[in-house]
Amino acid sequence: MIVYYGFLIAASALYSIQFVFYTKYQKTAGNSLLSAVRFALGFNTVAFVAAWLANGLRIEVTAFAATLAGVTALILVAFSYASVKALARANLAVYSMFAMLGGMLVPFAAGILFWGEELSAQKMVCCLLVVAALFVNVPKEASVRSGIRYYILIFFLNGFGGVVSKLHQLGVGYNVSSEGFIALYGAFGVVLCLLLCVFLRWQAGVERSRETGDEQVSEGRESEALLVSWVALLCMLGYGVVNWGGNLLSLYAMLHLHASVQFPMVTGAVLILSTLASFLIGEKPRKRTVLSVGLAILGLMALGM
Repeated sequence: MIVYYGFLIAASALYSIQFVFYTKYQKTAGNSLLSAVRFALGFNTVAFVAAWLANGLRIEVTAFAATLAGVTALILVAFSYASVKALARANLAVYSMFAMLGGMLVPFAAGILFWGEELSAQKMVCCLLVVAALFVNVPKEASVRSGIRYYILIFFLNGFGGVVSKLHQLGVGYNVSSEGFIALYGAFGVVLCLLLCVFLRWQAGVERSRETGDEQVSEGRESEALLVSWVALLCMLGYGVVNWGGNLLSLYAMLHLHASVQFPMVTGAVLILSTLASFLIGEKPRKRTVLSVGLAILGLMALGM
């Protein structure tokens, strides 16, 4: 059993750095719907290819797995759009708080309410301490009102993504392997994003032709656009790799651990590891950050009692 807790720590380490790629992409490509769909297209392509290779070039399909994979793909695309919009309106701390709260509390509640998991005092104390740690880590000057609808979307989408993944892993006899599931929702995501890209490009072309007519892009602007596209491509690749690795390890752990244990543990570990990573690259942690890490550590200790 200890090996699956190790998987969660490794997954948390990967999740703790994926936000860097989000913010860099947003600064490079903007926060339009088209840029969000392109980002989702990029990391879904990486997820599909990596999972397909890891699965021995096999594609596994069942009606149960395909349905949940389709739902997961829709969630991922919507989450990508909401993330790009939210990060354009407030700082990373507020975004991270809503994403991690949703990713922890929604699957935690599902485990207790629908999957018969025990609601113990240790789990409650852990959740309360991790929630407190996330709130403490948000700077006083940060505004939540700006882009609140996107934060709410992020909260529930990230949470429902975990619920759907856990539901798939519980469907023994109807599901596919962890690698096969990632390949499936990656493939669905690629198709969905391609369709959305074609539609949005067509729509933008129609609107542009109505307003200004056809425009010629200068050679200098073309070179600049090419440079930006390469930076954006690297962001998609980086996010896709770390997200695929984290999701695969999390799916392995879901086969053996309760949701009400796994998701609070991952949330607390991500908070601790992301703070440690910022410290290692030379950023001086604020007092609020140190306090939040202390609360998260206490929460994980309570879970292990």
